[in-house]
Amino acid sequence: MQVNTIQEVIDELNRIITKEKECGSAMGYFPALYLLVTKSVQEGIAKGEFADGPRMERLDVAFANRYLAAYSAYTHAQPCSACWHVAFEDTKNAKLLVIQQMLLGMNAHINLDLGLAAAEVCPGDELPPLQGDFNKINDVLLALTSVVEEELTKINPLMKLVQRYLGKAAVKFVGFSMSVARWFAWQTAKEFAPLPPSDWPVPEGKKDAEVAGLAGLITPKGLLQRWVVRWVRSYEKGTVAENIAILQGLNPTFEQVKARAAAVKQQVG
Repeated sequence: MQVNTIQEVIDELNRIITKEKECGSAMGYFPALYLLVTKSVQEGIAKGEFADGPRMERLDVAFANRYLAAYSAYTHAQPCSACWHVAFEDTKNAKLLVIQQMLLGMNAHINLDLGLAAAEVCPGDELPPLQGDFNKINDVLLALTSVVEEELTKINPLMKLVQRYLGKAAVKFVGFSMSVARWFAWQTAKEFAPLPPSDWPVPEGKKDAEVAGLAGLITPKGLLQRWVVRWVRSYEKGTVAENIAILQGLNPTFEQVKARAAAVKQQVG
């Protein structure tokens, strides 16, 4: 389903979350996080936080339509992008942590979809003026990833120990990872913006394969890494539906999101 407004994005994400929550499917984790991002962007647009509100809504809609198209294709047993196929397939892996499920979705959506959506909305010379707002949407992603990680301590008490003993190191890792993803997405936008849509399929396929390969960094296959993940996973409590409900209960204001983004960037240095 193609949507045309940011409110339609929110409505469609709610529909997906409800469906996957009722099925007890881990496919509901990513849209629960993505809904927070979309609501925050909607509030930011309403408050004039972006240089060009209508352009930001077009970007948000184009960005969301890529996820919605991949979700629809996968759930109807049709081909979708390789990076999304990996993310969706791994929702069947009960050994993965909730945060891994989310990161797999973020890998596909930021590293592939965001750059392509930016190039679609702002082709050619229209792209450079977008960079400021493009960075702001990434700040929202950074802040809400941090908020969700904190909330995951309710799902997995072991996360409290991780936060306590890793402290700033964990924050720096997340901040660095998001900075790399933002840079990667912007490079993708710059690569595709000058190209007519008819020239996209081949380079998009190559980019998709590259991003699909990055998913292996989120689900390492080494014996030690798998043992650590299994150990941490053993402390996760609650059903998938209950855990999704916890994420649905989050409702930070845009001001809170800005403050969290600033705090995380300050800790990252």
